[in-house]
Amino acid sequence: MLVILAAAQAQAQTPAAAPWAEKFYNPQPLADDLVLPLPCGGAMAFRRVEVPSDGWLGDRKIVIGGREEGAEQAESSRYAYVAGGFTDAGNPARRFYYLGKYEVSDLQRDALDSLAPGGACPKARMRGRLPAGGVTWQDANTLAHAYTAWLLADAPGRLPAEDGVPGFLRLPTETEWEYAARGGAAVSGTEFQQRTFPVPQGLAKYVWHAGPRSAGGKVQLTGLLMPNPLGLHDMLGNLDEIVLEPFRLSKFSRDHGQPGGFVIRGGNYLTSAPAVRSSYRQEVTPFAKGQPNRVRTVGFRLAIGAPVLPTRERLQAVRADWLALPQSVTVTSGTDALDDPVAELEVVRRATGDPDLRARLERLSLVVKANIASRNEQRDRAAQGLVRLGAFLGRKIVDDQKKVDALDKILKGRRAAQSSERLIRTSEQSLAHSRAVLADNVEYYGDTVIQAVRDYPADVLRRQLEALKVGFANRGRQGLIPFADLFAHHTEDYRRSETLDTDAWLRAFRER
Repeated sequence: MLVILAAAQAQAQTPAAAPWAEKFYNPQPLADDLVLPLPCGGAMAFRRVEVPSDGWLGDRKIVIGGREEGAEQAESSRYAYVAGGFTDAGNPARRFYYLGKYEVSDLQRDALDSLAPGGACPKARMRGRLPAGGVTWQDANTLAHAYTAWLLADAPGRLPAEDGVPGFLRLPTETEWEYAARGGAAVSGTEFQQRTFPVPQGLAKYVWHAGPRSAGGKVQLTGLLMPNPLGLHDMLGNLDEIVLEPFRLSKFSRDHGQPGGFVIRGGNYLTSAPAVRSSYRQEVTPFAKGQPNRVRTVGFRLAIGAPVLPTRERLQAVRADWLALPQSVTVTSGTDALDDPVAELEVVRRATGDPDLRARLERLSLVVKANIASRNEQRDRAAQGLVRLGAFLGRKIVDDQKKVDALDKILKGRRAAQSSERLIRTSEQSLAHSRAVLADNVEYYGDTVIQAVRDYPADVLRRQLEALKVGFANRGRQGLIPFADLFAHHTEDYRRSETLDTDAWLRAFRER
């Protein structure tokens, strides 16, 4: 298999083979699938995994791992960060990466193996849809390299590109894998933290696990079960999946320093139903009994990545964002720059002639920069939470208005019909209560507008608004986007005038 890469790079344009039927590579197609060609007329499907962000150095802080008793040393909960390598038209708020929709199948692996000298194209059969097992970390990386080389040579322009630079096939990182396995931006924060992604029709409809009502001790064809919320199939169960990094133990909130063998994620068809979880991870040694360690329950899926700095222009944009990272809130808010502790430390460092003191001040400056950057990230998450609250309150106010209007209409109808005093009094009480609820929510909304303006600069709110809108769209909550925009507009009005025009707000809400 190690000769495949060289063969793929040296290979000229290969003769076109008869294309495979879609059922062999994408049995459950979706309109927004990315499908890339393979040698021998084959293909491989990928799904776009959105990672809402707020700048070129923006990334998403998530909690990975779990609290599985007996596996804490490998899976304990910890923070991690994920970001996408691709953007929509260079917009850093719309970042994403691609992940294989299915585990790489025997048929797809055989098609890539055909690139080796003397290799022959496989015949497309349904059995070829079984996921490719007995794979090592080296095998998966070699195939990823060979696939990239073949695409660049035989299918130029088909790989996604960032700033005009083509991406490349690779194994997903552990964080990319777990973020996607849990449902990514398509699920709520609460759902993301659960043991598995949502399985409303029961685990067996989504996961091949041990037992006669599921896999029955045998590997199963890819794409037979329902996908997770991102449209990815068999992320849990069927075959374990290799990821990019070496295995490390988990030392509470961080990884242990010793790297080991390769990591497999997700469990397989021999994993019991109670053991199925998104945090599942195991170590596999690269060699066993003097040979590459090929475990029949181990497979893989591919990701498509992109260079971090594809162009000089991107480097300049990243550099500008990096220089702004350690700025304190006072500086980013436009107040006195002398309030910036980093700038003050730099002035003192330059002024001293003692080399030991200069070195100590430089180390202190690094600590302060890191603390400010961390605080700014916390600020940004809090600001986005406040904009989210404003959007939900806005929608609630619209619902309250509709209820008040309906109750007012009922009351007028009963008065016109000269209904009993009891019915009229009941309607009056219901209307009064609903008007009080509406007034309370408008007041709460106003308090939220004031808090947003007082606590956060306008540029912070604007960035978090855009990131939030991407998140709403990913979770199918596009209906909240107009209310987020309206909340942002109301904060801008208040920042400019320092007055709350609730009557104008109510008119604007009625137009939604």
